[in-house]
Amino acid sequence: YLVRVREEFHLPTLFVSHDPAEVQALCGEVVALSAGRVIAQGSPGRLFSLPSVFALARGEGFENILRGRLTSSGGATAAFTLKGGESITVTGAGSAVAGEALVGVRAEDLILATSRPHGLSAQNILPGRIARIEREPGAAGAVMVIVEIGAPPAPVVVAITESALGQLALAPGQEVHVIAKAQACRVVTVL
Repeated sequence: YLVRVREEFHLPTLFVSHDPAEVQALCGEVVALSAGRVIAQGSPGRLFSLPSVFALARGEGFENILRGRLTSSGGATAAFTLKGGESITVTGAGSAVAGEALVGVRAEDLILATSRPHGLSAQNILPGRIARIEREPGAAGAVMVIVEIGAPPAPVVVAITESALGQLALAPGQEVHVIAKAQACRVVTVL
């Protein structure tokens, strides 16, 4: 409802939430507070990939929110096309009609591969490039890999361990594949 109000009436809105998925879906500019103080300000895509903000969001269960178009539905799953043309299979579409939509996928549910994998049950394999690698302050072994997918690039946060980072020898600028099961991708809303 709030997305529709914003889209249809173009009203300036102040929205307060502790839910990162809601914030990403509804806001163009975000101010993050911790203990009553501003710790960051900017677009949701940039803000939620900052270590200080990601740590707060992780407590709520951080979820990437992707904007694109729901193009077809085959019952329990549907095809979802990102702005850059990449297509993924999502669940939770139900009887949703085709149209612009938001899809969520948790950072912890994504897998990275340094080469395109074959023979997987996971239906979503998206090529991308590592934009940044960030470590969560105070979280032993927690690493955020920010991967840009498509053109224009959509940032996706992938949570991995420090040991996985070392084993894969990941670095900014490196080409990778982001992997997600269809069941990990859910339709948040159809706009």
